[in-house]
Amino acid sequence: IGCAVKRNRVKRRLRAACGPLLPRMKPGLYVFIARQSAATADFDKLCRSMQYLLRKQNRLVTGPKNGQDEQTEKNKAEEKKAGDPA
Repeated sequence: IGCAVKRNRVKRRLRAACGPLLPRMKPGLYVFIARQSAATADFDKLCRSMQYLLRKQNRLVTGPKNGQDEQTEKNKAEEKKAGDPA
């Protein structure tokens, strides 16, 4: 990819792109190989590419499809707690 500064920058960006996906990733070891274009790609493209690759390999746990489903689950849990007399 280039000199050590560029390699380390790409490594930090890949780690940051992976962060939000970690809770949805299946347990295991993952190896991402950065190509030359990763050094100049915008961060959003790195995130989308990583998510695409994980989906393609079926390495993401399926869950709520959007934040609205998560919010609905939280509301149901809160309503259940509020309904308990204890």
